[in-house]
Amino acid sequence: MAAVREAASEIVGRPVTWDGLAQVKGDAREISPLADALTGIGCLLLTVAFLGIWVYGLVSLFD
Repeated sequence: MAAVREAASEIVGRPVTWDGLAQVKGDAREISPLADALTGIGCLLLTVAFLGIWVYGLVSLFD
C-alpha cells in the first residue's frame, strides 16, 4: 500500500493520505442546465416505457 500511496502522490503532485476524503479543486466538471433537463427527460421516458410494457403485459395476461 505504501507504493500505491507514493505513486498517487507523484501523480497528484502533493502528499496523499488515506485518513480523509479527497478534496477536488478545479477538476470537477460543471453540469449544464441542458444536461440536467435531458437527464430528467430520459428518466421520465424510461419510466413511461417501463410502465407501458408492464401494463401491456398485465392486460395480455388477463386477455
